[in-house]
Amino acid sequence: MKAVFVAEAKRRSGIEKAVVKFAYTYNREAHELLANAETSQAPRLRYCAFEPSVSMWVVIMDYVESSEVGVDDVLKESIHIKSLRAALDKLHSRGLVFGDLRPLNVLIMGDKVMLIEFDWCGKAGQARYPSDIMLGAESRHPEVERGGPIDQAHDEYHFNKLTSHKLR
Repeated sequence: MKAVFVAEAKRRSGIEKAVVKFAYTYNREAHELLANAETSQAPRLRYCAFEPSVSMWVVIMDYVESSEVGVDDVLKESIHIKSLRAALDKLHSRGLVFGDLRPLNVLIMGDKVMLIEFDWCGKAGQARYPSDIMLGAESRHPEVERGGPIDQAHDEYHFNKLTSHKLR
């Protein structure tokens, strides 16, 4: 459904790694909000636009050296929990929901976390889960349904699953 590649980007200062992604939906506003924050919590965007020639979003972002949160892991370090809470608070204060808060979409970089995968992100109540979402594959909020609206309560539920703490 989407393709993600690690590529080499030529810069004046040399060659750098970048991530190139093709997706059917993407929320540039949310990604930029976290990437451009005082303490960035998403990789810097180099390019993000819907490309009619491929009928998809083309997203190019910095490649970041990080460690992933394991599928069965929870964030245990208070500094990482605080960082994830701050990222979600930034989104929620703008009326946005992340929608896909799972270990695969949370990277650990030193004392902070970075969110990736803004495919499902959007305005609370307007953003919708994809029609092909796998409902039985992992624990989701009980109200999640194919094509259903994404609510801040869903982000709060998954924050609790990832941290064993309440968001608020």
